Amino acid sequence: SLEKGYETQVGRAGLEMTEEQKIKLSIARAVLLNPTILLLDEVTGGLDFEAETIVQEALDLLMLGRSTIIIARRLSLIKNADYIAVMEEGQLVEMGTHDELITLGGLYAELLKCEEATK
Repeated sequence: SLEKGYETQVGRAGLEMTEEQKIKLSIARAVLLNPTILLLDEVTGGLDFEAETIVQEALDLLMLGRSTIIIARRLSLIKNADYIAVMEEGQLVEMGTHDELITLGGLYAELLKCEEATK
């Protein structure tokens, strides 16, 4: 339980928390705000794959019924997206669903293969 609830500051000037705890708190704050559009930028960047799985489950629920834009290096976070845009050096190089991009066999498929090999 946090002293000031969801208003508790975290980080340098506030409560010290693990990366996983900070992300979970941020997700909880987003749920309370109930936005129609949600922007997630590298939300699982500092997590290991096990913690990412836990956060992914929470995000799947949070994204229901709203437009969500996810910026991610870990492709496991975006596999379930309705539509994926793949950028390379600031340029759009591929667009489609996960299955379409795998079938295409381009950059997305290559990056996903590399990611899965490192798990």
